[in-house]
Amino acid sequence: MFHVLADLEYPCILGVAFISGSKIILDFDRKSLAIPDSQIDKVVKTIDEWNVEIDLCKTGLEEKQKQELRDLFSFKGIFSDKPGFTHVLYHEIDTGDKPPVVSPPYRYDRVKQMILNCHVEKMLKEGTIIPIQSPYAPPVVL
Repeated sequence: MFHVLADLEYPCILGVAFISGSKIILDFDRKSLAIPDSQIDKVVKTIDEWNVEIDLCKTGLEEKQKQELRDLFSFKGIFSDKPGFTHVLYHEIDTGDKPPVVSPPYRYDRVKQMILNCHVEKMLKEGTIIPIQSPYAPPVVL
């Protein structure tokens, strides 16, 4: 048994056993699939990152732009797949003397909530975000 998502960027056929074993989430409304980061990490670790060829045929870029992008990709050592902090920029919102606005948290369906929770937990573990309490919003992460 398999499911068909016709409009994916790259056509593929996945068996139900593979989908459930990989914890893939099918979104029939958006005609897409999502693979949890925990599963992606397992796949990525098996790829030799220095030998990955990037296909730029369908990008719509001119040949000069493609070459510039290839040149940029040759500096793999300066890029990271882990997000981090910068001390170059600082962002602050001045609310003046305006009082906090009360608003309830957004509600999501079960699948979207699971995806959000997964990403929030990952960012908490990485130290990318920290939980805070603020009178301006329900508990949020920054």
